[in-house]
Amino acid sequence: MKNKLALTALGLGAAYLMRNKDAREKLSKQFNNFVNTPIRGMKEEYSSEHFTQKKNS
Repeated sequence: MKNKLALTALGLGAAYLMRNKDAREKLSKQFNNFVNTPIRGMKEEYSSEHFTQKKNS
């Protein structure tokens, strides 16, 4: 029962995002901001953005 409810909520959320461009852009920005936040306990010089730049170099 819980799995069915979770899948229904996921499906409704996906349908909403497919129809609403502003919601998609907002969610995309939130994910980008989340990726760029430093990991707790790491020094500022080793933030995720710095780490990915070093990794790509």
